[in-house]
Amino acid sequence: MRDWDYYDDDDYYGSHDTVSYCRWLYNRTSAKHMAKELGISTDLAGYIGNSLIPGRICLSEIPDIATAKRLHDDIKKNREAQERKSEFQQSFHEGNSRRMKIRLNRLSDIPEAYVLRQLMEAEEFNIKAKDCIYKYKDYNYMKKSECLRNAIGKLPETGWRYWWQRGTGMTAYIFFVELPEGQVSWHGMEEGDMAGVSFEERDLWDGARAVTLPRIVLSVNRLCPSLLANKFDREACAVELRRNVAG
Repeated sequence: MRDWDYYDDDDYYGSHDTVSYCRWLYNRTSAKHMAKELGISTDLAGYIGNSLIPGRICLSEIPDIATAKRLHDDIKKNREAQERKSEFQQSFHEGNSRRMKIRLNRLSDIPEAYVLRQLMEAEEFNIKAKDCIYKYKDYNYMKKSECLRNAIGKLPETGWRYWWQRGTGMTAYIFFVELPEGQVSWHGMEEGDMAGVSFEERDLWDGARAVTLPRIVLSVNRLCPSLLANKFDREACAVELRRNVAG
């Protein structure tokens, strides 16, 4: 039986259109080759192959079974983290995203509120870019970078630590911010975007995956719990925010 004569839900998770089917078929073929080269099961090789962008990792970069299994575990953790992130995004966007951004805009004279608003917008554009194709993807990534540059301009006034590290592969620069509720980061920044941002040679990533939007929202809630109250009192929120920032 040929590969394209048969597939079921266990093998193929994309929509049954030509592009998705071709991707599935490519990964299916690559998985069999990878399994033969490394002496691992086709299931393991397929799990790895379907989780990587074709052409980004070649067989020479997976020299042994141990490396393949580490990749497998890493991909599994990443998928679980992405599922948790998706659940959070759905619950957050159903009611609070627009209201939180509008109210943060009204507090934009406070540096922390301005930065959190820009970081939230940057992450939302980042999420949209991953779901877009062609020019729409480029547009959303451009808007993400624009929001991050805006945040970088105000970050010195917050007292929050921020830096950049070198990435690997196609990701040359990674930008980090240490918020009250933990570290958040973005990949794919350009060298010009890092003007005024200190470089950190050590790898200071905390290892948490898919936590950027949750940590931004939790930081907002920590600094200004009354922001999403039914009746918005700008002056009371400003006092609360300044008090919590100072404390």
